[in-house]
Amino acid sequence: MEERKGPFPMPENVESPFSSPAGVLLSGGFFKYSIPNFKNIIYFTIPSNIYQIEDKAFYECVLLKNIIIPNSVTYIGHYVFYQCSSLTKIIIPNSVTKMGYYVFFKCSSLVKIILSNNITRIKKGTFSKCSSLDNIVIPNSVLEIDSDAFNKCSSLKTISIPYSVISIGSNAFYKCS
Repeated sequence: MEERKGPFPMPENVESPFSSPAGVLLSGGFFKYSIPNFKNIIYFTIPSNIYQIEDKAFYECVLLKNIIIPNSVTYIGHYVFYQCSSLTKIIIPNSVTKMGYYVFFKCSSLVKIILSNNITRIKKGTFSKCSSLDNIVIPNSVLEIDSDAFNKCSSLKTISIPYSVISIGSNAFYKCS
């Protein structure tokens, strides 16, 4: 299998789930993976002109180990890294103020997460079934942790929850060590 590294230039006039008109990294629709062998990508750098990573952008990219998110990104959509089972580390820059549901669901190799100091809510299922995650520091900016946020993170032993958190949903830490 050929190892592919990004970023990859997008051909002009190609309708792709990974094009970037108006600074938005698009995904979904009928052309879920139009870049040849996209699921074989191991490393990817999101261009610095991108300010949103839309829903399912890297959905089931099971070989993706490393992704670099620039400081221009303010929003990460739903299911963006869903089942990226080779992803080991993620740094969410402080420019990110909102993340969707199930963003890192089933990222089973994810060991290290550095969260933005500007998110206020960890939504439902965001880190559910991240079975290799053993600790997490939740930033002081977080006010809410939704239900199932860390559900079945079976290796999670250390959680630092700041006093700023006023709401923790049901099963947020269900089946954590």
